[in-house]
Amino acid sequence: MAATLLCAFPIHADEKPATVAPIAVKPQAAPSNLTKNLPDSAMWQVFEAVTTELRSLRPQHLPASALVSKYNAFDFSPSTKQKLFKVFGTEKPVHIDAKLRADGKIDLSVLVDALNYADPVMNSTFQWAPITSNSSFDDSFRQVDITANMPWFSIADKGGLTVRADDISYQGAQSVSTHGGWLGKASVKIATIDVSDATNAVHGAAKDFTATFDIQQREKFVDIDYQLALQSVKWDKDEIGPIRFGIKLNNLDELTMSNLKKDMEKLETRKLPDAKRNAEVMAAMKKAGSKIITPLSSLDIQELSVVYHGFKALVTGKVSLNNTKQADFSSFEKLKDKLVAHFDMEMPMGLAEEISKLVARRSLEQKAEKGQVVSEDAVNQTANLLLTQTIENLRAQKMIVVDDQTLRSKIDFADGKLLVNGNPVFSPSPKASTKK
Repeated sequence: MAATLLCAFPIHADEKPATVAPIAVKPQAAPSNLTKNLPDSAMWQVFEAVTTELRSLRPQHLPASALVSKYNAFDFSPSTKQKLFKVFGTEKPVHIDAKLRADGKIDLSVLVDALNYADPVMNSTFQWAPITSNSSFDDSFRQVDITANMPWFSIADKGGLTVRADDISYQGAQSVSTHGGWLGKASVKIATIDVSDATNAVHGAAKDFTATFDIQQREKFVDIDYQLALQSVKWDKDEIGPIRFGIKLNNLDELTMSNLKKDMEKLETRKLPDAKRNAEVMAAMKKAGSKIITPLSSLDIQELSVVYHGFKALVTGKVSLNNTKQADFSSFEKLKDKLVAHFDMEMPMGLAEEISKLVARRSLEQKAEKGQVVSEDAVNQTANLLLTQTIENLRAQKMIVVDDQTLRSKIDFADGKLLVNGNPVFSPSPKASTKK
């Protein structure tokens, strides 16, 4: 529900978020089939009811003053209020406010109350501090600036294992494309994500998560740039990071993407059983998928990198199409021979050594008798042997090249053939004879 409020109808209020104290998690019996029982969950019922009724607030062809009046007069139906009361303890946990500015723009704001609810169907306790967001639309509702904040959010399962995220924020500046899709930039940031047990002992933690996307239109095409980053991920006594993942999709069909968005919105208004709705969503996406990708489309892997103990592994690459016609998208068999891909992979020898030590230590500890301490000399000897054998095997198979203390590989795919460092990895096996 929070995601829907922040993304589908971003708004804000002036109240200062209050601190919500954590509660003890009461163990509950797990359902035999969570998917089957999900419709019985009060959280799920609230989600469906709220998202359905908030769709009526989507901008329509009304004067700005009429829209402001509509937003301020909005109220949930009696049945939805009952669902909200069961989960939030109040019938009105969502507070909406709209103002018409002198320059014709409309400011929308929302405050979603704090939540503290133990769901017996999901066997989890959901908690969050008050959510606030603020949006400013132009008078035609074709441009919007959005900010949203959630101080913290947590889910605790029946055994007390808790995932908690702190300092969550969203910022976006978007506009409408030629045929009604959304363009622009947006980012989501989370300061920390912790995984802890019932004793509050932290077993894993992620720091400074950022996800950004940028959608831009060029004539009849759309480019999508997506970036994901984590400063660090800790578990037990070990840590990796920074982690970077950046890709860019080029030359997607803008009209098809916009039409798919409209089809999804129409589908949302129909009250279909979950199985029927999911089937229609998949059918619509499959139908649009072969048209969204064009003969000029390509995928740039700008960076996929991980740092471990100061050593950085990196992958870059590109996937494109060669002499492709729209008819080739009807099946993968037709398309695969038109795919052209190239990837560059590199790993410092120092990183390979660190990974070998990690694997060696865990292997030796598993084999050691109870109470026996594994020595560093044993770890180093095992790691050196493991690393030497692995590198020799990969070099013999021409899978890697050792270049100035760096392990490198170049992977190419073209004409249906896969090459590593210029060497074929495998050849299609001849068809077996049907004769005995």
